[in-house]
Amino acid sequence: MGDDAPTSAYLEQLTEELVATKSALAAICREASSKEDLLNLAAVNKSFPEVAHSEHVWDRLYEQDFPYFYGNLVARHRRDRRAVSYDDPNDSGVNVPWFTEYKKRHHRERCWETGNLSRKAPLILGGHLGCVFGACFLGAPFTPGTICTGAHLDRTSGPAASSSSGGEIKMWLPNRGTTIEQLVREYGGSGDEESIPPVGGVQAIPEGMDVETFTKQEIARAGVLSLYQLPGTAQIACTTWKSGVHILRCRAVAEEVEQRDGGGDGEGKGGNAGRKRMKRAAADQNQENSKGYSFEAVLEVMGQEGPCSKTFVDKKSRILALPSYDGAVRLYLLPTWITDCSEIAEEEREDGAEAPKIHPSSTLFDDAKLEIRGEDGTTTTGTRAPVTALTMSDDCKRMFTGSNDTLVKLWDMQREEIVHRFEGHEGFIWNVKGLDADLNTAVSTSTDGFARRWDLRQRTCAGSINVCAHPGNVQAVTGVALRGNGYHMAVGSFDNNVYVLDTRMMRRLYSVGRHGDKVCRAHLYDKGDSDLLMTTGWDRTVRLWQFD
Repeated sequence: MGDDAPTSAYLEQLTEELVATKSALAAICREASSKEDLLNLAAVNKSFPEVAHSEHVWDRLYEQDFPYFYGNLVARHRRDRRAVSYDDPNDSGVNVPWFTEYKKRHHRERCWETGNLSRKAPLILGGHLGCVFGACFLGAPFTPGTICTGAHLDRTSGPAASSSSGGEIKMWLPNRGTTIEQLVREYGGSGDEESIPPVGGVQAIPEGMDVETFTKQEIARAGVLSLYQLPGTAQIACTTWKSGVHILRCRAVAEEVEQRDGGGDGEGKGGNAGRKRMKRAAADQNQENSKGYSFEAVLEVMGQEGPCSKTFVDKKSRILALPSYDGAVRLYLLPTWITDCSEIAEEEREDGAEAPKIHPSSTLFDDAKLEIRGEDGTTTTGTRAPVTALTMSDDCKRMFTGSNDTLVKLWDMQREEIVHRFEGHEGFIWNVKGLDADLNTAVSTSTDGFARRWDLRQRTCAGSINVCAHPGNVQAVTGVALRGNGYHMAVGSFDNNVYVLDTRMMRRLYSVGRHGDKVCRAHLYDKGDSDLLMTTGWDRTVRLWQFD
């Protein structure tokens, strides 16, 4: 059978049976239980191409090698099938090209392991007037690959020069019919910071925010600290340095969805199937009104006494959790019209009226005593170190936080109390991420230059790494972008580099590239044909790195 024939006696016997009868193919596939057997079967492609391209073989191999991505892939193909089959919205059929999908996934995993980026130089989104702290990829109903960024306005330049701080929000969309991955391939490495112009241009923090402090003539607003899309809605939670937290609504996307949802008795607000189909259609059509991409505050979140650097939203339970620099974690119950992407708030709100307000349903403090060492070497006792990072389990029963007291803490949310404080870091905690849905393992990064992995069941540190490894020169590790399967994470650093780590072994694999200044945030978009890593920095840029 040539050079491609398998060498094992077991496979030779199986292929002889296949020659005798084509119907034996299904039995062979069922008997081949190991990865090696499956790959060897696939290697018999000259004489038996049906073996190499058997969807049954590659279906099993994909599920075996990439269990986390298997369910997501089936769901995506089922969703795409329904999107083009409006006649039968209950149709759950799915026809996945497993052979092709396996090759793509295998190649993508190799890219993460080896750092084989499709372009070594990133696509740069520039034009910001200050450090970019807030950034996020937006999902439905926005066009896939839409990016929202929030930045400070530099005190020494522009219209905010006379202000103590200011902020701006931008949205970046690929042209209709073009994916963000295609744009990175086309423009990455060009050095052109305006390859994708922002939709709507530069915009001060939206009208309606901080109305008691600023007038409409002032561009100066509190600098943006974080942005977070409420899942499945046209709304974004925005936190600022002036302790302001608002839920913002993107007019163009929301109005397009509302217009389509309201177009008929059966397909309007009362029809769930119609609503879902119209939202999908809106994602394809919203470029028509690109000039209308702007934000307005539809809900003001009250009770904050300090800036909030992170945001967590659980759509199912409608919980909004905000860690604050005043040492508290505040929990809010969002109104249903926010999480359902409804327009009830607009119907009840007159033009020019202030946005409705919500107050905390619960406020959590860590009242354990901590020692604060001053610059003169003296030590005082205080409480409530700023809470800088937060994540929750999928069922919202466990919470993991990081603080400026160098500790990471595990909370029991049913009792609303800390069950364990983890020691090990020697600097402020910058970020925490859960590695699994139940929050049994987590990672943290700190200004001490280390990333640590925590076993929350055994209450121990399961591994750590000095990310930057600069002798005698500690560089903070900042933003974290974690892959869905938890195998790899990308981190930013104050040494201007972006690194990829293996979270299983807690080892550094390689450096993706550099910013012109310290790196602030990192985010990952893995819903398309390739993985996109977005990093932001003090150099006033957003950079997109493609793993393909």
